[in-house]
Amino acid sequence: MVRVKFELFTNAFNAWAQEHCAPADAEHLAIDGKAIKASVSDYDQPYQAFVSVVSAFSVTQGVVVGLETMRSQQTSEIQTVEVLLEKLQLKGVCFSLDALHTQKNSGTHDPQW
Repeated sequence: MVRVKFELFTNAFNAWAQEHCAPADAEHLAIDGKAIKASVSDYDQPYQAFVSVVSAFSVTQGVVVGLETMRSQQTSEIQTVEVLLEKLQLKGVCFSLDALHTQKNSGTHDPQW
């Protein structure tokens, strides 16, 4: 999967998911990021470069309804989740996020979701 263009894959997946399994009001979404195996580079450096995919999983439907690619040395999972939620343009859904998203100053700006 190292040769996969992750951004193209996530865009194609999101278009498909929007058409086939878009979340409804009052759905519960679990959001989490996972590193992609075999995407690590700079093994000998203190901060390795790798690709992760942040997903929005519909607990109600049992399917992933949105993805966003994250490159470790370019952005953080917190910023990537914000981008994903803005792209999904969801209203009236409940989110579950891990403790990483309980940063002291993470609420200093006003996201549209």
